[in-house]
Amino acid sequence: MDSYVMYNESDSGSSGESGANGTELSEVTYNYCGSSGWKTFSESYKGWHGQTSVLVCVFGCIANLLNLVVLTRKGMISPTNAILTGLALADLFNMVEYIPYAFFMYIWKMEKTYGWAFFVLVHANFSQVRGC
Repeated sequence: MDSYVMYNESDSGSSGESGANGTELSEVTYNYCGSSGWKTFSESYKGWHGQTSVLVCVFGCIANLLNLVVLTRKGMISPTNAILTGLALADLFNMVEYIPYAFFMYIWKMEKTYGWAFFVLVHANFSQVRGC
């Protein structure tokens, strides 16, 4: 979406659509991110976002598994480490769930099926529930 249309109220006496209290509505169009530079960046970014995000998620999953192994040792039990363990587990779930989304959305551009629509629905709900 390159532009955003907004209606302003004015007290001019000319004819046109009238808004609240008899004021005239005038259409104002704002052009956000409409330059060709942003479109070029967006198109080039799509090409390497998938590979980068999958790589970061795989590395993050390994790192969070190591965090979970270390933080759940008997000698590491403390309230602070319990919070860090929960954070590592939530982050691990986040990355494990994002890997197939990034792979199928950006790398292997498959035909969108009913199964894919269901996965995107689950992905969107999971993203909202976890609060990220």
